[in-house]
Order: sequence, then structure tokens, then C-alpha cells
Amino acid sequence: MAVASSIGARFAFGRASDTEAATGAAAPAVTSSTTTTAAVTSTTAKRATTTTTLPATTTTLTRPIVIEVVSKSGWNARPTGAFGSHEPVRLTYHHTASGGSDPAEAPDRIRGYQRYHQDQGWPDVAYHYLIDQAGRIYEGRPVEAPGDTFTEYDPMGHFLPCLDGNFDIGPPSPESVDALVRVLGWASQTFEIDPQTLSGHRDHAATTCPGGYAYELRDELVSRVEGMLADGRPIELRLLDEIF
Repeated sequence: MAVASSIGARFAFGRASDTEAATGAAAPAVTSSTTTTAAVTSTTAKRATTTTTLPATTTTLTRPIVIEVVSKSGWNARPTGAFGSHEPVRLTYHHTASGGSDPAEAPDRIRGYQRYHQDQGWPDVAYHYLIDQAGRIYEGRPVEAPGDTFTEYDPMGHFLPCLDGNFDIGPPSPESVDALVRVLGWASQTFEIDPQTLSGHRDHAATTCPGGYAYELRDELVSRVEGMLADGRPIELRLLDEIF
């Protein structure tokens, strides 16, 4: 994705006008029969220089916020099945509730989530993006496809990011929370979703997801996403075909 740069240019233009005036006058005075003195008065105007500076013109190209995401090929995802379609209109975050949270093992776990979900007959991993505890973001199913769930709510219209780990037993890392804010900000801007729609999975079904520690961050997440949008910068995703 292209990243724009901003360049400001200033131009000053100068003009000079020169004016010189010289006048002379002579008045004879006789003081004796042999001496005549002529008095001459000379007036010279000093050089005048006028510089006019035009208002500065500055053009600013807004630099986007770029979010790096490990692509499906980057984490070696399996082929996917056929998807339905939907338009995201709200934000709902999850956790995987897995026992492991070591970021080094996250790609293996994500491949395991995808394999297990496809074994249930789903076309792909249930979520749109997954986030490990190092703050790395992994591409999930297409955002234009609705998610899947083992619970009774209908995920149609929900944008589904998921934190990798079990946050009923401890808090998510600051890096993963920062990444979640960025992904939520991107979705809010791209699909014009009000950040106030943010909810946890538990708000829609009988589950503790996204875990008590992550769920209590809801108001902070909303505030940070709103601040991100108020900044006015475009938010873009950059897919990388490797684990960074």
C-alpha cells in the first residue's frame, strides 16, 4: 500500500523600485570688486528598496496509519470453502480461550484453530483477524464473510477480531491490546461503524468470552478507537507473506 508524504513549500518574491532626484541652484553674491562666490545646494534621495512577501502556500499530504498483518499464506493457512456475504455494522471481540499464549507458538495454534473449525464444516477459521500476545495480527476469513460460532448468537453483521489466549485467567498483553485498537479503528473507518457498537461475545450469548480481563477493557477500547478516528488519518492494512 502506498504511503503518502507531506511536503510544504514556501515562496517569497521580491520587487525593488529605485528613485533618485537631484536638483541644483546658483545665487551669485558680490563681496568685492574682484571676488564672486557661487553657492550650490544639492539634494540627493537615498535608494529605496521595497520587498513584498506573498503568503506561504503549504500543501500537506496526510500520511496514513499502516497496520501490518500476516497474510493467510504467511501463516500457511489451508484452502478455504465457500463463504456467504454480509456487511459489518458492529464490532464484537473474542478470545480463543486456549491454554497457550506463547507468541512463538501462535502460528501453529492459529493453524490448529482453522483445522478444528473446518472439521466442524465451516469454510475457514471463525474470526476475521486474530491477534497474538506479541501484538502480531493474522488474517482470518474475509471481512465481507460472516463469522461462525459454537454459541447461539447470529454473527451476521459482526466484525470479529479475536485475541489469542484465555483472558479469564489473566490480562491480555499491552501489545495485543494496542493491536486490537488498531484493527477496530480500521474496521470502524472502513465500514463506517460507530465504535460505541463495540461489545464482547458474552453480550450476545451464554459465554464468558472474551474473558473477564479483556471484557473490562471495553470502555478503554472505545475511547482509544474514537481518538484514532478523530486524528483524521486514513487507516490501511498491509498484508505480509511472512511472520514478522
